[in-house]
Amino acid sequence: MVAVVIEYAASRHAQSIAELEAHAFTINAEQLEEVKRSRARDPGVRLVAVAEQGVAGFVVGSWFVCAEASNPSLVRRRLWINAVAVGTPFRRNGIGRRLMNALFERAEARGAHGYALMVQVENLAAIELYKSLGFKRSQLAQSAYGKGLHGLIMKRRVKQLDGPG
Repeated sequence: MVAVVIEYAASRHAQSIAELEAHAFTINAEQLEEVKRSRARDPGVRLVAVAEQGVAGFVVGSWFVCAEASNPSLVRRRLWINAVAVGTPFRRNGIGRRLMNALFERAEARGAHGYALMVQVENLAAIELYKSLGFKRSQLAQSAYGKGLHGLIMKRRVKQLDGPG
């Protein structure tokens, strides 16, 4: 197991996060600029896993508000998980799970009622991780990642909200 410290991302981590993101995701320059603009508008929750060698992984979430499907007058604060990435040499060490659990802890302390994310349907390892963390399949997003590259939207409620009401 690789020793890492989970902490809030700071400007000193920006270059490492950008490099890791470039390797982890297929994204063109225009999309990258939109990601940067979006993150500048919404600070959300950004965490990094820092190992002795540098940034091993990161997770980024943005706040959104939506009504409950069962009760449209009930509005909940949720966190959309924009990106989770772990560098190749650090994978299979539980770092993604540790980042996600740290994100849940910090977001719930700030009032999160639930989470949502989208993952490529071919990314079975990530889907299994998210399922093990309590995410449920919600809907298929056709060609969300490009022509013929579908996304799976998954959602997770904060535990104390599970059940009636």
